[in-house]
Amino acid sequence: MPDLLVVLGTSLACVLVAGAAAGVALLLDLLAVSPLPALVAFAVCGAVGNPVAHRLVDHGREGGRPLLRIAIGLSLNAVALTLSALGALLPAVGLCVVGFAVQERPSRRTLLGGSLMLVVATVATSTAGVLVGRGAIVPWPASGVVSAALLGISLWAVVTIGRMADQRAGASRALLAAQATRHAAVVEAARRDALTGLLNRRALAAEVATALASAAPGRATGVLFCDLDGFKAVNDDHGHLVGDDVLVAVARRLVGELADVPGSLVIRTGGDEFVVLLRELPDVGRVEEVAERLRSTLVERPLATALGAPLGISVGAAWTEVPVDVDELLRRADDAMYAAKRRTRAAARASGPAPSQRAPSEAAPSEAAPSEAAELQGTAQRPAS
Repeated sequence: MPDLLVVLGTSLACVLVAGAAAGVALLLDLLAVSPLPALVAFAVCGAVGNPVAHRLVDHGREGGRPLLRIAIGLSLNAVALTLSALGALLPAVGLCVVGFAVQERPSRRTLLGGSLMLVVATVATSTAGVLVGRGAIVPWPASGVVSAALLGISLWAVVTIGRMADQRAGASRALLAAQATRHAAVVEAARRDALTGLLNRRALAAEVATALASAAPGRATGVLFCDLDGFKAVNDDHGHLVGDDVLVAVARRLVGELADVPGSLVIRTGGDEFVVLLRELPDVGRVEEVAERLRSTLVERPLATALGAPLGISVGAAWTEVPVDVDELLRRADDAMYAAKRRTRAAARASGPAPSQRAPSEAAPSEAAPSEAAELQGTAQRPAS
């Protein structure tokens, strides 16, 4: 509706402006005054006024007001051409005004509104000029034929410009959409672990921070640090390709175990370490329930592999019902996981075979290589997987 009012108002303004210009031209004829000074003044007004009007109309407005710019441009040019006895050329000059607006702001409203204003301004200017004898470069009716021909060519050119502008705008939108899609794909790939397809360490902090932002009583956030027990022997005895297959199988097992836990997310942080993020838990006791389920999953249902010994998993849990620092929550879960790993190793040593019954490759702590003995001592160093 506002655009329609602009078109109607501009059309009426063009008629009034053309009439006023014709009146000025008639007055100059009666006074036998040369129209050259007025022509120069209005030419300067048209050359300077168009860009000034462009800046004033579009200043501070997203998308601008192309119809208002067309109105101002046609009005200024109608006055100048009427005073200079070149009113029949308004369609050609108006083509520049309307075509520029359509090219810059391609839309159906701009195209139709600009075309209508150009028709009205052409008819008004030509008619006013003919009535006072100053509107044609050739006598009437030849001037009308010239004006009509120029108007038809100008309208065809405006429509062509509009179509080209639409095609260019569509191509630009398609290009931007393709770039956005590629960018999103690159960002997502950077957040994904190439082996398992899970989120990776890069995404861990952001996901935990998002979960912590909504932490509140009855909406707890839990973090489980999981580390495979015995995985180092898999790589040593069977090679890294088998180790990769085992990691993929473990990732699928963890995801499957948590399928019935809303808001759960499994992340591989590297090597044989995984992190499980639990979001908006109604009860903090649910964290320990999930942790216990993960601890028993590889024991009760060993992976279907040709490994000599079953894998285990050490799980450390930390949770909060209030927003806390991301690093603090992760550190607590990490510490809990290594405490669980130390307990697992201590229990394994306590229940292991007597020294005389050990296989040659299973040396006692005192008989092991210095680096292995240091790992078996417990708390001072980070245990190997």
